[in-house]
Amino acid sequence: MKKINSVLIMISFLQLFCSCVSGNTVKKSSLPKAPLKIYIHDNAYKAGDIAVKKIEVEGKTYDKTEEIFVTGPEGAVVIGKQYPNSGDKGVFIDGRTVTLSPFVMGKYEVTQELYSAVMRDQYITFENQTYKLQEIPFYCKGEKYPLADGEIQQYRPADGIGWPMAVYFCNVLSEKTGLKKAYKIKIKSIRWWGEGGKIIIMDADVSLVPNADGYRLPTQAEWEFAARGGDQSKPEWNYSYSGKNMSDSFFDGKYYTSNIDSALDDVGWYNANILNGTTTKYVFAEGKKGWGTHEVGKKNPNSLGFYDMSGNVTEWVYDFYIENIPAENVINPTGPLTGSKYVSRGGGFYSTASGCTVWGQIKNQVGNGAGATWDGFRLVRSIQ
Repeated sequence: MKKINSVLIMISFLQLFCSCVSGNTVKKSSLPKAPLKIYIHDNAYKAGDIAVKKIEVEGKTYDKTEEIFVTGPEGAVVIGKQYPNSGDKGVFIDGRTVTLSPFVMGKYEVTQELYSAVMRDQYITFENQTYKLQEIPFYCKGEKYPLADGEIQQYRPADGIGWPMAVYFCNVLSEKTGLKKAYKIKIKSIRWWGEGGKIIIMDADVSLVPNADGYRLPTQAEWEFAARGGDQSKPEWNYSYSGKNMSDSFFDGKYYTSNIDSALDDVGWYNANILNGTTTKYVFAEGKKGWGTHEVGKKNPNSLGFYDMSGNVTEWVYDFYIENIPAENVINPTGPLTGSKYVSRGGGFYSTASGCTVWGQIKNQVGNGAGATWDGFRLVRSIQ
């Protein structure tokens, strides 16, 4: 981005506050391939079809958990290009061809209800000691971040989730839904967090498990493909936000001209519209109704049916950050094997408008597993 926005500043502050662990974390590549498990369609499905209506955990079904086919059975091939209205490049750069295998993605960001239900009574063993994991790490509750009128607290997105806790959640959910875990996780550090003497995972070495059909984080390429609407031939592919293009005056070909853009009001919550959904200007309003996250699915979806891929909470992806993506032909890219920074996409309620684009990346230091107020995630699963 050409201009520093408030979300980057606050992330930097949080990193210092949480005493990050320096150094690289190891993460192994190669997306799992798994048998097709479909609950609505057999082998005849297309991008945008519902794959799963509701996730069921321990005999209870949860709302706001639908899963959508992001591609048809043939997968997708994306030929990279230059984007004239982009202050950044994203992952589908000029000279790069990306092949994606079929996968499904959550229609909504993971909700507070689902996260708490899955993580309830979860214990880990670390350095020969047993610890209980924090199942309610959320900031957006209570007096500082009061719920907006007409919304439901349990359907706000899970926030305050660091990358290591997000991947751990994926494995627990896979186990509870009878799927093969997508990750092998070796915990490297933990920290006490929140009330009740519970902990969070601060750092971990993570690798993908072959032939797993379980839940996982999307790769950068999967996330951006879904956020752009999944069809390179349609105008929406070139939109700045997921499901909506930026205002004509917002980008002058070189710089963003403002931190606010009313075009985002249709599809996303960001720092200039979070109080009532309409862009005014950014005003710090802690304690006022609507300050913070909003119930998932309150704005309009993109053409594939995904909500909140621009704004609300930032969404973790699997890849480590890489400064310069090589222009090459790749199949299911998962990013560098090692790195010092995780990546989140889509921007959040603290972001300026330019932070909510489909190509923007927010970098977060490895070792800092304490998620920020705006950090959440969305689920995907591989199919074959």
